[in-house]
Amino acid sequence: MLEKKTLNDMKDALGNLQASLKANVDKCATLRDQLKQLGDAIHDLSDKSKQ
Repeated sequence: MLEKKTLNDMKDALGNLQASLKANVDKCATLRDQLKQLGDAIHDLSDKSKQ
């Protein structure tokens, strides 16, 4: 009985960790995209100032 409860607790903990990991990966991808957009905008401004 204790082993079954421990197994269920471990499954719950794993599920929580996986959900947290997915949220962090999604946030990282969003930040990467925003950083790329910012870099592109800076590059465009730099090109315009050279003209």
